[in-house]
Amino acid sequence: MATDSEKASRKAKATRKKNVLEKAKRDEKHNRALRRAKSAEDKLKSFKEGVEFGIEAANK
Repeated sequence: MATDSEKASRKAKATRKKNVLEKAKRDEKHNRALRRAKSAEDKLKSFKEGVEFGIEAANK
């Protein structure tokens, strides 16, 4: 039979592991959101450049 300190040690280890996994999942979601925002920003920038180019071409 495991002693109380062994049980506490196992529980603490499991809690640490769970916390690390949760943090990794949060970080991954955050990184994904940042990439998505960057991608949207780049698309908007290229769209604006295309519109400006189209306006310049129409004015010539």
